[in-house]
Amino acid sequence: MTDYWVYCPFSGATSQGQDCYCGSCAGGAACNTGGYCTACGGAQCPHNPGINGLCCPIDIFGAANKAVKVHVSSNILSMRTTRVGPSDNGDPLCGTPPPANFAWVNEGVKVDLYCKYGAQGTLIGTVYYGHLRNRIPNGGYDNPYGRIVGYLGDRDCCTCPEPCVNPVPNNCKCDCYKGIHVHTERLATGGFTYHRDCGYPLTTTTPIYRFTSGAIC
Repeated sequence: MTDYWVYCPFSGATSQGQDCYCGSCAGGAACNTGGYCTACGGAQCPHNPGINGLCCPIDIFGAANKAVKVHVSSNILSMRTTRVGPSDNGDPLCGTPPPANFAWVNEGVKVDLYCKYGAQGTLIGTVYYGHLRNRIPNGGYDNPYGRIVGYLGDRDCCTCPEPCVNPVPNNCKCDCYKGIHVHTERLATGGFTYHRDCGYPLTTTTPIYRFTSGAIC
């Protein structure tokens, strides 16, 4: 069996939500600790995956317009990208339509990872990058490390109050649109997620997911 890593997609990042969102449950108790839901968080602040067949979301916050890159271990030699969103294949990230002029919050790129060139052979794993602008076209790409798949938003959609369970009017959904970030997910099969506290600093050498496969490469 061989391990394959997926690292944080940009520098200057922080982890701000995993199994549950960061913030407070009703009554002021924490929703999330160490990347896991607290007792109240599981019922009130769940961070659900938005893409069919994927799991284990992580919200990675960064500066406006930051390039989101595929940072993976050197034994991943190629990738295949698929744009995902309401205008692509009907598989949107967020269940509620975004506010006007923020269509990108519902759009992302699904990346299939391979240990051979040409996006051939056994699929090692899949990682999804959501809330992207200027997304990479669908296709196969060799040497994926450092490849830009899109860009973070240029501004926050809205300012939502805590607790995180309460959305506010004007179609602003706190658990989907608060803060400029990339929403990541992974294929459940053969995958492992690194859980971390809210606000944990991340760099491009920090693993967020790991896949283990018996593929002959």
